[in-house]
This record gives sequence, structure tokens and C-alpha cells, in this order.
Amino acid sequence: MGIFDKIKQGATKAADMAQQTVEVTRLNSQISTKRKEIDKCLAQMGQFVFDAYQDHDLTAAEPQIHAISQEILNLQREVVSLEMKISEIKNEKHCPGCSNTVPYASKFCNGCGHRFEEHEQLQIIEPETISEVEPEQATKACVVCNAEMDSDSRFCMACGSAQGNGNEAKP
Repeated sequence: MGIFDKIKQGATKAADMAQQTVEVTRLNSQISTKRKEIDKCLAQMGQFVFDAYQDHDLTAAEPQIHAISQEILNLQREVVSLEMKISEIKNEKHCPGCSNTVPYASKFCNGCGHRFEEHEQLQIIEPETISEVEPEQATKACVVCNAEMDSDSRFCMACGSAQGNGNEAKP
């Protein structure tokens, strides 16, 4: 591969990363807007409850509370959908056990050891091109399967075994 091909490849990766950043920023902006709408709904609901309390008839607020609650649930679903799109773009998934963010290909969470089932791994579709321009992180080998892993991981993402913290007594 010639120098010009390498430069072209680097420029393409940089453009892809920039596009990815723009898309994630756009989605985060949408999430922020949805969360503000949720806050407004909650304030509106509180006002209906307070007005009904002052009228000594809390049941009068029930229809409004029901409608606003449905709207909040819809907004929350939209936020989750947007967050999943961000995970797709970043090629990540979230552990249901501890909410830790892990690479898509992980079989186990490096925070709590949760095993990802096949259907959990299929929730996020891998992008065709993966840009990996991240800072270098210290690594270590798994004590059981010898897979490479982050040095601060408590569990192996390949086999799920506990790694210990290095303070154990050696035999």
C-alpha cells in the first residue's frame, strides 16, 4: 500500500468518525429535548394534582393524570430508542445487570460478569465499518482463558470468569 493510499484511508476514517460524532450529537440533542418534554409533563401533572387537592377532589385529576402518564411513557420509549441508536453507532451494548457499557462482541460484562444471551447480542446491529480510534488502555490476560482484557476488568468478557483484584495470596 502506497503512501497516498494510506493518506486516503486515514482521511476516510477521519470523515467517518466526524460523521459518527455528528450523528451521536444529533441523537443526544433529541434525547435532551424528550427529557425536557417529560419534565414539562411531570410539572403539568403536579399542577393538576395540586388543583384537585385544593378542590378537595383528587379524583377530578385522574383523567388528566392518565393522559399525561401515557404521554410520558411514550416519550420514555422514544428516549430508549434513541439511546439504542447511539449504541448501534458506537458499536456498544449495555449490561442489564449493572448498566456498564461494553463492546458489542462481548459475551460477558467486565463489570459484573453478566453473560449476554444470543438475543441480547442481536439487539444491536454491528455497523459495516468500525472505526477504532480510541486511546490505548492497559491490558492484561484472563487468568482462565488468556483472552486480552482491560487491566481494570473484574470479569473476563470472553469466558466470564472472575479476575480478582491482585491482592489475593499467591500459592
